[in-house]
Formats: sequence, C-alpha cells, structure tokens
Amino acid sequence: QEIRLITACSLTTSGAVQLTCSPAFTSAAQGATYSIFSRMKEYLIFGLYLANTNTPIVYRLYLRSSSEYQDTAPGLGIASGMLTQGIAACYETDYSSCASAWSYSLSQDYIDTNALNFPNGAPGTADDCDRLFTGKGGSLCFGHFEDGNVFVGASTTQRCYTTGVCDNAISLGVLIQEVSVYTRDIR
Repeated sequence: QEIRLITACSLTTSGAVQLTCSPAFTSAAQGATYSIFSRMKEYLIFGLYLANTNTPIVYRLYLRSSSEYQDTAPGLGIASGMLTQGIAACYETDYSSCASAWSYSLSQDYIDTNALNFPNGAPGTADDCDRLFTGKGGSLCFGHFEDGNVFVGASTTQRCYTTGVCDNAISLGVLIQEVSVYTRDIR
C-alpha cells in the first residue's frame, strides 16, 4: 500500500479518462488499481419550474467537488478556476439513477450541464429547456427571458439559473424559478 500527500493532479477527459498526480505512484501490479481519497462535497442544484409557467423542472444536477460553495463566484466555488479541478456530475430525475450515470470533467469556472461531459444526447447537453447554467461568461446571471416578452440582461451582482432555448420564438434561455442548492460532506 502506498500513501502519498498529493500536491497536484490533472484530469484528461479526451479519449480514455486518465488522472495524473504528482508525486506519481509507482506502477500498479497487473489488474490493481489505486484509490485516492480526499475531502469531498456533494451538491444538489434544482429548480421547481420555468418562469411564468407551470412547467416543472424534472432533472436534478448533482455535483461532486473538493471546493467550498461560494455564491459570489461564477462557478459557485464548485467549479472555480478554468480547467483546474475535476468535477463529477450527474443530471437525472433522482439520485438513485446516478449510480451508473456520473460523468467527469474539468472545471470551466461556471456551471453548465452542456459543459459537464455528459454523453451526447443526454439531458442537459442540448441548448434546450433541460439545460441548466449559471455563471457563464463571468456573469452571475446570464441574459434570459422571464417569459416570452420580458428580457432581463446579464448581471454580475445577482445570481440566477437559466435554461437553454425553450422554443423557436425565444432565442435565449428562460429563468428557472425557486432554485435550491444543498450540500453535504462525503467520503
């Protein structure tokens, strides 16, 4: 058994997912694997419905990150820094569906289901009503529609969560209402 104080890791997601750490581990025996344990937090982000509609939000975004939540950071602290930390993500209707649905990516300094390395065609990967994002472009709230007629510009002082394009008449996202963020420590 090797024990190391890891000082840096990088995650490669193109092709086979590979984690490279410094200082490096010695080569594992044939068929052996290493487990790396660290303090980790799990976050749940979900909204109840789209603005000015009764359209319920059915998907829940679960994120795992070693970072602390910080509402004033574009990526909520969870996805802080461009390509500097690994994030595990699951976007499903309930937590039990995440058992085999976690994806892994590097932080983009914002939260966006379209950028979390989910398989093509999975919910949240298209620019539609299932997409959830916040903090994109350095704004805490990206420009969006509160309904089909009222556009609200981007804000660097107020947090909001928006969707992708919800219909052909509205070319930008719609505000997601009554968003909750929950966190818990995991090991």
